[in-house]
Amino acid sequence: MPVWSADGRRLFFFNSPKLLSATIRFTPTFAVTRRDTLFDGGFDSRTDYRAIYDAAPDNELFALLRRRDADPQIIVVHDWKHEVRALSRVGKR
Repeated sequence: MPVWSADGRRLFFFNSPKLLSATIRFTPTFAVTRRDTLFDGGFDSRTDYRAIYDAAPDNELFALLRRRDADPQIIVVHDWKHEVRALSRVGKR
């Protein structure tokens, strides 16, 4: 599940259970100039070949799916604006 950084200079990839980064140089010859461990453990890299993570354009923030031992839950909040208004009124007291 490799993912390129927005600037094309880094390649993010899993070596389970770690998410790693490789800094790449293309000229004068192709070379990996640096390797870093970004996150270690707790991530489920077993998927159907879809990336379970992505990097923000600044490469400072990542969105990752974490492995959970329990069955996944989906929580749907209906009329969430009403919920936010109600909670904000409580905070003003």
